[in-house]
Amino acid sequence: MAKFKMWHQKSLVMRLFFCLYEPKSYAKIEVSSKKGEVGMEQLKNLLQNHPLKWDFCFFTGVIGGAITYLFGGWTTGMQTLVIAMVIDYITGLLVAGVFKNSAKTEGGGLKSDVGFKGLVKKFVSLMIVSLMYQIDKTIGFDYLRDLCIIGFILNELISITENAGLMGIPLPPVISKAIEILNRKAGGEDGNNQTADSQ
Repeated sequence: MAKFKMWHQKSLVMRLFFCLYEPKSYAKIEVSSKKGEVGMEQLKNLLQNHPLKWDFCFFTGVIGGAITYLFGGWTTGMQTLVIAMVIDYITGLLVAGVFKNSAKTEGGGLKSDVGFKGLVKKFVSLMIVSLMYQIDKTIGFDYLRDLCIIGFILNELISITENAGLMGIPLPPVISKAIEILNRKAGGEDGNNQTADSQ
């Protein structure tokens, strides 16, 4: 029970969940003005009365903990990378399924194994990001993961622009500038870091 209370006392996700979905019940919970700690007995009663919401909080906490352990947290870079991956995958499906203009399949149509390979590649990309974060922790750096994320975002953005081109969508010049900036940022920061290390 002590571990149960400690976990929920630190869980911002749980407090946010009840604030959104149980505002009347949450309003009755005692909150410390100094520490922001929720009355644990009242939270325990809420969880006992709402087992499905407890499951939601538990799995949300597990997922959040896994993201923090593997990737160092849900940063803006990680969020941008995941969004870019989703957009790239969806636009790829649209190119093949709707426009029948995919360069990855014969005839340009959808093919299940090609789509599966695309998901595998994105999964491996996230594994590489996780590895770079672990290397950062091992050698005491804090930029390898970020450079890796920028590189993968650049790849996804280029792929998205290619998909848009295959669909006949005209792209504004700002996207080309964004690609140039990302490319320069990844290569420039890497070069600067290598120069500093050599000195």
